[in-house]
Amino acid sequence: AVLKSSKSSAVIAKEHRKCIEEAIATNPYAKWRVVSFHQDIYGYPDHYTDPEVTECREQLYPILDDYDIDIVLTGHGHNYTRSFQMYNNEYVSNSEEYKSNDVTVNNPDGTVYFELSTAASKNYENNKAGYDEHIAKSFAVNGVQSYSVVSVTDGKLSVETYRTDTNERYDSYTITKTDSAKL
Repeated sequence: AVLKSSKSSAVIAKEHRKCIEEAIATNPYAKWRVVSFHQDIYGYPDHYTDPEVTECREQLYPILDDYDIDIVLTGHGHNYTRSFQMYNNEYVSNSEEYKSNDVTVNNPDGTVYFELSTAASKNYENNKAGYDEHIAKSFAVNGVQSYSVVSVTDGKLSVETYRTDTNERYDSYTITKTDSAKL
């Protein structure tokens, strides 16, 4: 199968792996590992089972797991979603703490996936029917966009998301690291 490219998904996956390997080799002691790409592999329920999304997810999550990626920033779905911490294509924990508007986790296992794409001219209503067991938090109100602010310090990485109509903070997710055992 092909992912809107003349290249096969296996070739695209190899290119992603090589890019991540080179970035880590260039910065071996970086505390934070952030990856960004377009397709929301753990995002909006309407797209979750699309063949292109399913294939992207199957090709990419093992690579992201292998390199202990902290967060993945995606787009595509015109909705804001935040996954649970994911590892091996499953959530590490779906406890209620992850569903709150103000989450701080210390040295979490797995990767958290953000779909940050409600700033476009269109967006979709929140949580239409679809697969959403992987989603901890989501926001989409027709005609109301959101924006996110990413802050990085030595010990903390935060993503705060705000509504554009009120500037009210809708979601805050902070990862703290007190060790570098994985590096």
